Amino acid sequence: MSLFRLTSCRIFFNLWVYGLFFLAPSAVADAVSQQTVLAATVERLKTNGFSVTDEFRQRQWLADTPRLSIMHWQTRNRDIGSDETELLLELEFLTPAQQQLMTRSGELFAHYQLIQQQQLELTASQMLRQLFWHSRQLSKELDYAEQNANQLQHLLKQTRDLVDKGEQPVYAGIVVQQQLQNARSRVAKKQIALQQLTRLWQHVTGREIFPETLKEPTTVATELTQHPRLQSLQLQWQIALNASQQTAAEQKSWGLTGGYKYIDMVSQSESQWGLGLSIPLTFSRSLNANEMIALQQQQSELNSVLRQTQLSIELDVAESQSRVAQLQQQLETDRINADLSAAAMEQLKTLYQQGQIDTRLYIERLLEQMAFQQAAQVTEIELQLAKALLNQARGITL
Repeated sequence: MSLFRLTSCRIFFNLWVYGLFFLAPSAVADAVSQQTVLAATVERLKTNGFSVTDEFRQRQWLADTPRLSIMHWQTRNRDIGSDETELLLELEFLTPAQQQLMTRSGELFAHYQLIQQQQLELTASQMLRQLFWHSRQLSKELDYAEQNANQLQHLLKQTRDLVDKGEQPVYAGIVVQQQLQNARSRVAKKQIALQQLTRLWQHVTGREIFPETLKEPTTVATELTQHPRLQSLQLQWQIALNASQQTAAEQKSWGLTGGYKYIDMVSQSESQWGLGLSIPLTFSRSLNANEMIALQQQQSELNSVLRQTQLSIELDVAESQSRVAQLQQQLETDRINADLSAAAMEQLKTLYQQGQIDTRLYIERLLEQMAFQQAAQVTEIELQLAKALLNQARGITL
């Protein structure tokens, strides 16, 4: 009975590709909590991407850079005119509404970063779930292969005794020995596969050994609308809308102008000081044509991605639920077959000793009955993996 289906093979290949990127030295194997392993995996998934440098600061009070301007008027007739020099300092202050929008922008971005962290944790959870339960499947396959080899080794000894007594032909011993070599080869292949998976776990988590268990959260399934992928898209739209509101509010800044003027006349000179205040008279939200088109286009794209993502999540959940139900049904059947196989193996042994079936047929039927005994354990592991992937589809992290 083959343990790995096409889906499992594809999952293992993808995980192996992921693992090639995690080549940092591993930590010494020790007993660590599940959350520690998850946190370590998340850190290894992070990359040194783009970041905002310290050169930029967020505005607190001023809406624009202060402007200092100077103007000089030179008269052509000093008898009746005067030379004037004017110095102006212009300041634009953020309105309470603009400051509120900036505060809202910071809150949205902080929430978006939190959702991004949750998405990263969900990705790490998927890798841990697949690696852990895949290792359990490989371990069970290895146990099964070793039991087959041990059974064939015992059968070889029995067959040689029968050959020596003349109750079986020499050919029977050769057939058993060939099957034993094949069984030992399968054991070696499983050992190598398990070693590769262990190294992959080490690269991903920084730990040298698998944990004894991987506990799934007992949290009641949340609404699919709370899935990190959907929340991320919703936040992207809120951030884009807030940015457009800030753009529309840029024309509503309050202005304060301080001025100094020096008037130089023939008979006398005079200095003047002035203070001006400008307040916008419109409070409507308006964007120019290009800005409005860009916002509408972004809305259309995000809505399309949102619909596709929601449908993908719903399909993943439905498939996972179906998989769990199928494996639960299969587990009941496998347990019944496992109980029947014990009696079948005793009957086979009797038939072979009495010479009623040949050696090759006896080996085939013996391994078939042993596979029935292992099937229940294998299916139970697959069921645990299916339940873990159902949580994964629902957006529940470890």
